[in-house]
Amino acid sequence: MKVEHLTEGSPDCPLIRLFNFTASEVQQLRKAFEALATGLLERVSLDGILCVENPDAILLEFVRSDRDTGIMKRDQRTFVLELSAEGWTTAAELAQPFCQSSSLGHQWLTNTGGIRLLLSPTGHW
Repeated sequence: MKVEHLTEGSPDCPLIRLFNFTASEVQQLRKAFEALATGLLERVSLDGILCVENPDAILLEFVRSDRDTGIMKRDQRTFVLELSAEGWTTAAELAQPFCQSSSLGHQWLTNTGGIRLLLSPTGHW
């Protein structure tokens, strides 16, 4: 899986895109979202779930919160996505189709906050 922060180049920017992944990688991602939704996990980093391929990738942390804050930039390379239990449940449901096939189009996993999260096998949307 690759992760990239795009600040410009599209009306949808800024965004973080997760791309070049397999169905099994999305299954692991979805399981983490479900664990955040149920409270089994309170915080997890993307590289703690999956092997992120690009060495210059940003660091993305997922946090269970009382509200859907969205993605916040902590520093130049670190971003934190805070969602409520309901928000994590929704993200898990939105990722579900990619667990069967990694050849689908794309899916926005968040619309909350100034930076959106995109799941796209090819990186296009």
